[in-house]
Amino acid sequence: MGKINLYIHSKDGKSFNKNNVDEVYFTSKNVGDIGLMSGSDPFIGLLDVSHVFYKINNEKIFLATSGGLIDFNKNECSLLLDTFEFVDEIDENRALNEKENALKIINSEAIYDDKILKNAQFSLKKAINRITLLK
Repeated sequence: MGKINLYIHSKDGKSFNKNNVDEVYFTSKNVGDIGLMSGSDPFIGLLDVSHVFYKINNEKIFLATSGGLIDFNKNECSLLLDTFEFVDEIDENRALNEKENALKIINSEAIYDDKILKNAQFSLKKAINRITLLK
């Protein structure tokens, strides 16, 4: 069976490339959970705040993402992400603090600004995603 060339780039300039990937898994906003392997049909989609993992020789390598785009065609998989962190890069204390701060804002009765509330909900979702990957 063939292999996938994986390219990951984020808005902040962070990049990662890996050749000879067996499979790539992610959560699409429109479709849900998807797995791609060599020879899969072309796919373009939006990624939700979630995790992505790829497999090489049955080893799973996980990363947390805050959303973005995926383009898969002819065994080339490009992820254009807002941000991404590999599990070993996640700062657990920072993620726990972000979760706590977001919950304080969300549970505050003084929130009258929809934008502040939506930002807090987004921060909470990212923090929970990162914490979950550490477990």
